[in-house]
Amino acid sequence: MRADAKKYLAIDLEMSVVRDLKYIKRTGLRNEIIQIGAVILDGKFNIVSTFSEYVHPEHSRLDRYIRELTGITADKLKDAPNLYDALKAMSDWLGEEPISVISWGKTDLNQLKKEVRHKRISIKNINNLFSKWTDFQKDFSNRVGVKRQFSLGSALEMAGIEPEGRAHDGLTDAYNMAKLYGYLKKNPKQKIFLKKIITITLNPALDKTIYLDELQPGKLHRLENITKDPGGKGINVSKTLRAMGVESTATGFLGGNIGEDIVRALRKKAIVCDFVDTENETRCNTKIMEADGRLTELNESGAMVSEHLVTALKEKIKFLAEKETLFVFSGSIPPGVDASIYKECIEIVHKCGGKAILDADGEAFRIGLEAKPDYIKPNVFELEKYVGHPIGNDPKEIKKVAKELLKSGVKNVAVTAGEDGAFFFSKKSSLKVSPLSVEVVSTVGAGDAFVSGMAIGWIRGMNEREMVEYSTALSAACVTTEGTNPAGRELVESLVAKISMEKI
Repeated sequence: MRADAKKYLAIDLEMSVVRDLKYIKRTGLRNEIIQIGAVILDGKFNIVSTFSEYVHPEHSRLDRYIRELTGITADKLKDAPNLYDALKAMSDWLGEEPISVISWGKTDLNQLKKEVRHKRISIKNINNLFSKWTDFQKDFSNRVGVKRQFSLGSALEMAGIEPEGRAHDGLTDAYNMAKLYGYLKKNPKQKIFLKKIITITLNPALDKTIYLDELQPGKLHRLENITKDPGGKGINVSKTLRAMGVESTATGFLGGNIGEDIVRALRKKAIVCDFVDTENETRCNTKIMEADGRLTELNESGAMVSEHLVTALKEKIKFLAEKETLFVFSGSIPPGVDASIYKECIEIVHKCGGKAILDADGEAFRIGLEAKPDYIKPNVFELEKYVGHPIGNDPKEIKKVAKELLKSGVKNVAVTAGEDGAFFFSKKSSLKVSPLSVEVVSTVGAGDAFVSGMAIGWIRGMNEREMVEYSTALSAACVTTEGTNPAGRELVESLVAKISMEKI
């Protein structure tokens, strides 16, 4: 390996359990093995090569791995029949070459020390291996200005870097680690802001979706396919964000046994919950999806929320709001809460330096606009209610209304138009997005998925076109799933490449 070409080694180790019977038969290995992911960066912090291998800590030969990873010649490997001897060979080699080993935190180093405590390679050898360790999590924390450890996923989001692949995969984590390290080194003075997304659901629900061939009023239907999901527009956004690898905090009002069920379900999905507890039971909504795609929704109005709970929520928002925090205000308003609630909350957010997305309808939407939200996402029907007359999916009419909204102080206007695609307007852009052709299973949550894409665009620093593409792909992918379950990341990424849009 040329000394001037490869100078940084990003390495990640993952303990795995072998389940591939063909692999077990071929290698004789079973139980726990180590997946090693490694990425080499050159002197300019560009990724030049990658490597991944599954190895048993004691029995696998690592000739090919060490040779490809480090460039050590075969004659130096004759005494490296297992992982520990191979690491010793690496430590000896790293002492001679201008290379630094980088890793996110010190988990791998501590794991290695634990694994080799009674083996032939000593702790000293492991320390030598990492003697030129670059602990860039400390550098990252200094850029943020907060002395705490961040997960690799959170760090990527805050730096505006879209993660590759799935987390807790050795090669994927090493690759993402290398991308982040390269970004920091190429931008030595770049400050990193602690970006956060908070979703507000004032009127959440347990969404029960019933699937029928055909709804026949007045007749008995025997139900065989039913799904139950935590629902409410803000909660749907948090679920989609989580599925796309983006963290958020879900807040709003929850109460009773249904409220507890919703919190448990969200926590199972690793979504942070910080709801205000109410005295009354959270509602349950019923949605009937027919084979031809027709959707009938039976939504409860929700339980009464008292004034002191509204005050508690405002205080919570004030506590959570700060610079580089995005709040998503979406959905209906429960009984007892004034229609000005979104306006008042958005004003609190702006006063604290945060940003807001508003996705509502009726009076809550109309009054909320007075706070000049940073993003709004009505659908065509909601936009017609706002202007008081039909506009259909006419691009000229939609653009006319959107431009008036921009003049009023709203910074970004997205309008979803169902089968006719979507529109996006800002001071710089006027775009019409063509619809994608996908198999529709359920249209529930499609608008919420679009809002999720806007939030992801913000936290990852996408430009307007990228944000609209991602939002459209998320929305299209959502309709291919049952209930309000988000689609997989792979499907979303495949649809992004198919998006077409035009200026209007």
